Amino acid sequence: VRAALNRVGGAGVGLYESSSCAGGSAPACANSNGYIKYRADVANWSSGRLHWAMAHELAHIYQFRVWGRLNSSSSYASLFRGDPEFLANCMALVRGYAGSVGCNSEQRAWASGIWVGAVR
Repeated sequence: VRAALNRVGGAGVGLYESSSCAGGSAPACANSNGYIKYRADVANWSSGRLHWAMAHELAHIYQFRVWGRLNSSSSYASLFRGDPEFLANCMALVRGYAGSVGCNSEQRAWASGIWVGAVR
């Protein structure tokens, strides 16, 4: 799991095995304090799914860095319905890790800005 997180750009991010994400119902989660937790079974996922999951959780870390501006953005509200999960999916996609949710070109362009702290 560490190698997957490193590969998607999270080399400096804390990573902990834990079954406490969303009361145990989520396989992984990001914390606003800058670390990611994951259930042990995540280590058995295919490399594609694992890389997507780590890119998705890393996206949340970057969202937390701009949280106030993000939630005040009318573009975020209109493009993503204020949904941080949808935004994280689009952020993972622009990093090259596609999940099951598609993002249009405007959403992809906007999501790419969050990786560098830009909120429009």
